[in-house]
Amino acid sequence: MKKIELVNNQLNVNLKPNDKILLQTKSGIAKFEYISRKNDEYLIKRIEVERKYILYFTVSKFWFVKNGTVTYLLGDN
Repeated sequence: MKKIELVNNQLNVNLKPNDKILLQTKSGIAKFEYISRKNDEYLIKRIEVERKYILYFTVSKFWFVKNGTVTYLLGDN
């Protein structure tokens, strides 16, 4: 597992379809699966939740923010 960071305005990882992304939130860890990329937008879907509908999200590299030496996917801190 590798921490996703913005380095020189680029993500430090090359995401591939089916890669898993974890997001730390106040209420726990949310899990996503990477689907595809178009230009600077990343299509991800929420996984391992009990919902009738699957939630898909389009995020950009700007959802990854730096705070000191740590980079986070935007969420609630």
